[in-house]
Amino acid sequence: MKTLFIGLAAACLATPAASQTFSSFKPATAMNGVDVSHSGLAYTITLHSGATFTDTSNVVHDITQLFGFWALDSNTSNSLNATGADQNGWTWNEKNSGGDIAGWTHNENGGRLLPGQSITLTYTALSTANVTGWGYHLQFDGGSKTDFITPVPEPASLSGLAVLALGLVRRRKRG
Repeated sequence: MKTLFIGLAAACLATPAASQTFSSFKPATAMNGVDVSHSGLAYTITLHSGATFTDTSNVVHDITQLFGFWALDSNTSNSLNATGADQNGWTWNEKNSGGDIAGWTHNENGGRLLPGQSITLTYTALSTANVTGWGYHLQFDGGSKTDFITPVPEPASLSGLAVLALGLVRRRKRG
């Protein structure tokens, strides 16, 4: 199970996703059922049936649509070096304001991802080494709300990696 911190922005359906910036993605606790895979610069985003996210108040929300996907970089120097184009009815969007975002949005109901659907979007250029996370614009709770989310490892996973690294360092010192 992948857990993610999720960003809650003060957004509503009337706010176009293209107007968002890196600071729109704020922390929460978990997300399940949204997957990203890639081959080169082609990224396939899948919204699985039963997808959910948990907000910072530990309330679980059912995701009903996905209509934005971005590569994120917390660096403010435009280090994603991303380019792209409108495709599959999704509009290219890139901003650098307090961090870099580059990806696509779809503001029409007919082209948004519904549970059980996937879409592949292809960057023409992207400095993948500078991607610090992925951001999504979601509709949830029966379509009455939208929010921006971004995946980061949960604290328990990071703690586990730190303990493993410490064990390897100690083993190396003994050997």
